[in-house]
Amino acid sequence: MSNNHVNLDTDTYTALEEELKSLRQRVAELEQQLINQQQVPFRMVVGSVNNYEIIMLDPQGYILTWNEGAELLKGYTAQDIIGKHFSCFYSIEDINNGIPELTLLKAIEQGRLEVEGWRFRKDGSKFWADVVTTALKDENGKLLGFSKMTRDVTDRKQVEQAQARLSTILEATSDFVSSCDPEGQILYLNKIGRQILGIGEKDDLTFNIYAAHPEWATKIIREQGIPTAIRDGVWRGETALLSQDGQEIPVSQVLVAHKTTDGELEFFSTIARDISEIKQSSATLQQAMRDQKELLAQTEYSAQLLREVIDATPDWLFVKNHNFRYMLTNKSFAAAIGQTPETVMGKNDLELGFPPEQVFGNPEAGIRGFRADDEQVLAGEEIYNPFDPATYADGSVHIFDTQKLPMRDSEGNIFGVLAFCRDITERHHAEEALRQKTQELEVALKEIRETQAQLVQSEKMSSLGQLVAGIAHEVNNPINFIHGNILHANEYTENLLNLIELYTKHYPQPVPEIQDEIEAIELEFLVEDLPKLLSSMKLGAERIRQIVLSLRNFSRLDEAEHKAVDVHEGIDNTILILQHRLKEKVGRGTIQIVKNYGNLPLIECYAGQLNQVFMNIITNGLDALEEYNHQRSLEEIKINPSIIKISTEVVDNNWVQIRIADNGTGIPKEVQNRLFDPFFTTKSIGKGTGLGLSISYQIVVEKHKGELQCISTPGEGAEFVIKIPLKQQHLIN
Repeated sequence: MSNNHVNLDTDTYTALEEELKSLRQRVAELEQQLINQQQVPFRMVVGSVNNYEIIMLDPQGYILTWNEGAELLKGYTAQDIIGKHFSCFYSIEDINNGIPELTLLKAIEQGRLEVEGWRFRKDGSKFWADVVTTALKDENGKLLGFSKMTRDVTDRKQVEQAQARLSTILEATSDFVSSCDPEGQILYLNKIGRQILGIGEKDDLTFNIYAAHPEWATKIIREQGIPTAIRDGVWRGETALLSQDGQEIPVSQVLVAHKTTDGELEFFSTIARDISEIKQSSATLQQAMRDQKELLAQTEYSAQLLREVIDATPDWLFVKNHNFRYMLTNKSFAAAIGQTPETVMGKNDLELGFPPEQVFGNPEAGIRGFRADDEQVLAGEEIYNPFDPATYADGSVHIFDTQKLPMRDSEGNIFGVLAFCRDITERHHAEEALRQKTQELEVALKEIRETQAQLVQSEKMSSLGQLVAGIAHEVNNPINFIHGNILHANEYTENLLNLIELYTKHYPQPVPEIQDEIEAIELEFLVEDLPKLLSSMKLGAERIRQIVLSLRNFSRLDEAEHKAVDVHEGIDNTILILQHRLKEKVGRGTIQIVKNYGNLPLIECYAGQLNQVFMNIITNGLDALEEYNHQRSLEEIKINPSIIKISTEVVDNNWVQIRIADNGTGIPKEVQNRLFDPFFTTKSIGKGTGLGLSISYQIVVEKHKGELQCISTPGEGAEFVIKIPLKQQHLIN
């Protein structure tokens, strides 16, 4: 054949395929005619068989004939199946493995091949088939085709599987199992039976079953066992087997009579279980029972003694089960709730009249509840509840100190709750009274400490104010004298300098002595520097006067009552006093003050006290920034310089708000909660008294009816917000 590819269109290809199919059909018809001519009698026989599949295949495995049995077995009609390949009855896996082709090859080699396996019907269901394939040849050995006979043996297969499973069970059991005919001839004996009787696996079972029993056991079987089994179908009793060394083995035996459908006895089967250990322990068990009776008597005595002890205790004692129902109580508990131990049994807390609040708890009242504690105990925990209220029958509520433990059985499984409850009502009331008294003392102590802080600070500020006022007064008089005379000194100096200038102009060549003095005193430098010196002295005097004025304004000792003041002036005076702390220190940089003042009216306040608040808060900010700078390098400070930002504004029309914020390390949450407590400080000894913010809080909140709060996130600095009303008298009214 040529290897050149020929391109065919679809219509041409379809026509060729139809022609090839027609040729195959013709060949099959010719072969069928040959077979039909040779096997007409055979076909007549096959056609009448309806309980087997008997079909003919051509040499290639295509189906030529289809009988009634095949149609019943597989569901295909002759019209459906003739002309198709017989592999359609196999699974996809068998087809992929070439099983159909291999079957035909083996049938040709052997002449006849019988196999079993799964086959498939038209509806897709499968059955276990016994298939006999025979190769059909003529007298010259030419293959004419194949005959196939198929039977559905699924039921037999299932029976065989069931028998195999039963055989496996019987061989694996530790019991003696056998069967025999009505005369006692053994038909079957399992593995353990052969071992007991000393019979090998390959030895013939050529002896009577009665030889396996001692004489007394054979008598029982003959006289009782066989008649009962034949009458009732089964007999149970105790007999014995004889081992190969002649020892008797006591057994519990079951004998079953098997009959035909006509009621005729067919055979017996028996199962015998070795009860040697049971027999050997029988005496021990009987002795144990006697010992148990004696122990029971002792236990009953102990139980009675324990009951008397339990009932004698004034404490409550009880046991609950998994359903929270009482299994045991003492008289003290039962009497308190108006019951008896017998009437409490089997009831739960609600049924006994306890309020739901006590049973299920009330977190707002601090009551955990019986049920919550019981559930934890049943989960394996031990519970201690020092506050466990319970209501008596008279309606009074008592407080109990309760301990609950899980009760376990011998295997460690929890089966209940054991509770011990002691009435501590009187102690609880005493503790409550003591707690109330302690709270009152704590409040009094806090008030005393606040008063002490106020007194200390007031005395401190009074002394400081007097000192400042005195210093201001003493400094103010001479500085006014100096400031006033500087003007005259400046005028006199200008006159003298003008005179020297005239003298130099008209007498340019002074005598040697004057010339020497001019050079000695550096007259030219003196003329130039003296006006600057006087100007510097004037500036210094004005600076001193400004500081004195700031000190007087800051202390404001003459202002005991509130009055309208400029808050910005008070803040500026405070900053002026603290100016020395803002200057650059070696390696630590400066601290900048950034002011963002709003347009504020005059505010009614106690100016001196409010200045004290500004001083305390700004000082704390400076302390925090200085400590922060000590932890940083100069480069870090330059990148992120230390800043205190002060801003003011009017809020809600009637309030002024002052914010003082730093960009230090911030204040931890736990410290913020105590910032305004008297004598609380985080500074080292000698650097802080813990009074500054406490006094500031009192001044703002109590004195000015305002608000003072700290807003801080660690690592992002801290901000203090002061909020006071514009008019104090309006608020007081």
